Amino acid sequence: MARPFADPTDLFDAVGLEIDVPGFRAVRVEAEARARRRKPGREDIRFSEIYDAMVEEGLLGNDLALRARACELRLEHELCGVRPAGRRLYEAVRDINPDAELIAISDMYLPAAEIERILEANGYRFDRVYVSSEYGLTKHWGTLYDVVARDLDVVPTNWVHVGDNPWSDVHMARSRGIRVLGIPYPTDAVPTTTPSPATASHDRIGHLALEEVGSAAWPDRVFAQFAAHVGAPLIVGMARQVRRDADRAGADTLLFLGRDGYVIEEVYARLYPEDPRRRIRFAGSRKIVGYAALEAIDTAALAFLTGCKSELDVTEILARVDVVDEASVSAARSCLSNPDGKDPPSHELVAAMHAAAPAILTQARRARELLLGYLRQEGVAESSTTHVVDIGWGCSIQTALAKLLRTEGWQVRLTGSYLGTKNEAPADVVMNGWLFQRGLPAARMKTVFTCLEIPELLFAAPEFAVDRLEMRDGIIVPIRRRAAAEEGRVAAAAAMRPVLLAVADRVRRLEEAAPGLADAIYSSDRVFDLFRRVVDSPAPALAEAISTVGHGEGIGETGHRPIVDPIAADGTIRSAWRALRRSYWRAGVVAFLPAGKRRVLELMLRHRRNIDLILHVRRQGVRGSAHDLAWWARHQYWRIPEPTRFRIKRAVRFVLPTKSEPREVVQ
Repeated sequence: MARPFADPTDLFDAVGLEIDVPGFRAVRVEAEARARRRKPGREDIRFSEIYDAMVEEGLLGNDLALRARACELRLEHELCGVRPAGRRLYEAVRDINPDAELIAISDMYLPAAEIERILEANGYRFDRVYVSSEYGLTKHWGTLYDVVARDLDVVPTNWVHVGDNPWSDVHMARSRGIRVLGIPYPTDAVPTTTPSPATASHDRIGHLALEEVGSAAWPDRVFAQFAAHVGAPLIVGMARQVRRDADRAGADTLLFLGRDGYVIEEVYARLYPEDPRRRIRFAGSRKIVGYAALEAIDTAALAFLTGCKSELDVTEILARVDVVDEASVSAARSCLSNPDGKDPPSHELVAAMHAAAPAILTQARRARELLLGYLRQEGVAESSTTHVVDIGWGCSIQTALAKLLRTEGWQVRLTGSYLGTKNEAPADVVMNGWLFQRGLPAARMKTVFTCLEIPELLFAAPEFAVDRLEMRDGIIVPIRRRAAAEEGRVAAAAAMRPVLLAVADRVRRLEEAAPGLADAIYSSDRVFDLFRRVVDSPAPALAEAISTVGHGEGIGETGHRPIVDPIAADGTIRSAWRALRRSYWRAGVVAFLPAGKRRVLELMLRHRRNIDLILHVRRQGVRGSAHDLAWWARHQYWRIPEPTRFRIKRAVRFVLPTKSEPREVVQ
């Protein structure tokens, strides 16, 4: 059996919330301590004795104590669940040897009858149940094993004890000559975090989910662990925030956007199966919505069309928005001084886009008709309050969608929930960021933006990107583009998905029984601290697994870069330095290095601009690098404190000759 939290006293917080006694946890712990002092000759005490001491010692009134006692018993029944590894072992023993005598032994203050009911409710049937509170003896001191051996008249070598506590289940059982099969919760199998009290409950729920899903080969196993211990807290916390925001907005429809909303929608459905709102998984993309909202060739349209990329020619830019007719392409290319060149000058690119504007806007109108038809088809009413759910940052899809629907006369009120929103997010859009809102707190946004690709990987859907919408047999369907560069990302998402859903199922049970406890475990402060430590100090196993995954660049994903370049796997400073130029995740590259080399690389990173300049000068020579040297000097100058800069200016003015002013001639 297992609780969904690591510290048993966490249960007392939930009791305190239900009976409205904020300090009940301390009261309950103190009552147990006093009850034990009252029974100095017993190794364990009864549940009733704890609450008797609570009342008699004046810690809590009789009525409140009775309510607390009933509440604690109820929560124990509702929250104690099956541990998958133990269940598989139990069923294997029953199948192999149906005549084997199965005994349950527990160090627990609850009565044996309550333990038996909890076991039966979870599908366990034992021949006998021994509980420490009934005998005043415990497994912790080994004396309860002596009672069982005497009662059953069993030889220790014929007895196999199974348990997860390293001391009472393994060490003390072996001290009695009993054969032991230990299945402890691992403390070193989390490749992403350092265990701590703040993350202990997340780790416990994650371990239970991993046991339920089963083992897998590398790298799927690492991605499953990554999802269980980091992704699940983020996504579950985000889904819970969506529920709060949607209630506050009075939303009747939830619109989960694109691939980032895929897994949030699945987790939300597991957490809140009774939610009456319509849930719509919008299989679209920023490209589809942005193109449909295009009405003129302005600055925003140019940024959208080019995708903020370099090394693109006009033909490629037009092809990305399905403008391939020869007349439009020729008209655009005729505006360029070098029609075959990549990355044309801005003024020529503007002229080329204006030359192809009729074809571009015609395609945009077609895209708009398909998008509106797709929204109607999926159930978005033209007069509704629709709550948009996405991972966030710039909130461009919600902004473009709101503009488009307003232009078309739809009476749809759009609100939004996001993991985080940066400070450039539109101020006139109703939205809420869970971790940070419009760039605040700035420290959180800075941490997330050190590698946006990590949260985007955690929220990734196990499917390829949607390239366009298309009408087929009277139904508008999303057309996905299979890309070899996306294979690793899709495989990682597929490995993470079952674990995320297993965690969501366990959290639903926790939230139904003790919503206050779920609020504490999935607070943004706790979850963000866990995420921050992973981003800043990843384990090498995680960095190695993520080096198999690429990340698409910009609208349409015409290019991909590795999140951690595999070249860093060599583990040398030279390879790490080369990998940093092509990797998104600096900490992932550093994780490949031994501790001594990490310090050297960190020192190099502090002076990266200077090192890059030295290497450039070595390649080009000083004479060929005069411009670079001037840029470097100017950059270093502005890093000097202002009082020192003032002294330098004064010294230079004193040394250099000044231009003499003409004297006025007096007649």
